[in-house]
Amino acid sequence: MTITLLALLVALAATSSASAGILISIAETGEDVVATVSGSITLPGESSLTGGNNSSRMAPSQSFFEFGTIQASVESKDLYAFSEPFPAFGTSGYSGPNYTSATESGIADNERFVVASSGLAMNQAYAGGEISGSLTWATQTFATLGLTAGTYSAALDGDTSQTVTIQVGPAPDNAVPAPSTLALVLGGLMLSGYPVRRRLRTA
Repeated sequence: MTITLLALLVALAATSSASAGILISIAETGEDVVATVSGSITLPGESSLTGGNNSSRMAPSQSFFEFGTIQASVESKDLYAFSEPFPAFGTSGYSGPNYTSATESGIADNERFVVASSGLAMNQAYAGGEISGSLTWATQTFATLGLTAGTYSAALDGDTSQTVTIQVGPAPDNAVPAPSTLALVLGGLMLSGYPVRRRLRTA
């Protein structure tokens, strides 16, 4: 039984660590709505060239999320297609407070990107590494921004282990733990099982 459980945890850790990507966590924080971005992504080699974007804003019903301003006159971004269209994550379109520029914090120039139904548009200067930063819509709620709680995700067409996920509200309780968490659980189980085996041998 112990061996089976340990094998299952190891398999889960391997599966979880095999995929990577960008996580956009959107939460109601006090009187504001805050989107926190984390993760890193390995981009496929081929892309199509596109222009800049105006500001940090979103249109949930159109599967649209802008993270940072990319000036078309001085910067460009590459578009990487999704294997399946990115799902809508709310009801608001290209109008209303959701499409008003959010306050940006901690966004590096080369980490700016756009999520659209068809794909991920990434600043051409991005060369890998951790992406971080946040956007704040002041005095707003999920309702006023037209956001629907849930988990929304799509994988890149050239490498389906690379994903973009938008998490609106708390993550579900049955979410797969991160590899680091699984490693701690595995270590705890191994340590707790040692005294049991020792008592069995000395009985």
